[in-house]
Amino acid sequence: MPKDNCNARRAEARISDRAGVDSEAYTPFWNLFLRTRRMVASDTHERAARTGVWSAVTADWARRPWWMTLMWYFCLYMTFIYMPFDLFFKPVAEDREVWFGFILEGWAAKATEPLHWAIYGAGAYGFWKMRPWMWPWAAVYVAQVAIAMGVFGLLYGSGSPWRAAILAAVFAVPTVALWRARPRFREGQP
Repeated sequence: MPKDNCNARRAEARISDRAGVDSEAYTPFWNLFLRTRRMVASDTHERAARTGVWSAVTADWARRPWWMTLMWYFCLYMTFIYMPFDLFFKPVAEDREVWFGFILEGWAAKATEPLHWAIYGAGAYGFWKMRPWMWPWAAVYVAQVAIAMGVFGLLYGSGSPWRAAILAAVFAVPTVALWRARPRFREGQP
């Protein structure tokens, strides 16, 4: 505090020498300016510490369980990285989409990619904002994926039917979790 006061006197002396201003009349304004500047600077630093990137991320993680956050990140990846690559850069000859366990290839796959992209985009937005319409649709889509894994394993898999059943059972776990998460989507927070 004494150092600020000393700096204020020095600055006041410099200003009064240059402008010919009476230092006694100028002191209250200068002290008010320094005091306000200190308050604003300290408030800005405190606000930056409170609303930093990490605190925003942790606050967002607290809105949903860890497994739902992973689903949200998966939807973000599919929406902003994979689906644009798949739609705009992958050649039609190499394109494949799986719907209900059946593989679509070529132009049929390319034609259904925007639907997949819209589903992942809606999922990313819905998980981000915890929208009420996500229940039951997130659970329904993941149930479709679980069924598709079983059908895909039976139709195209080189393994046994048990392998297809195990794959379907693995995807049934998030289906049940999403079905039971109705209150989280209704409230928008845990």
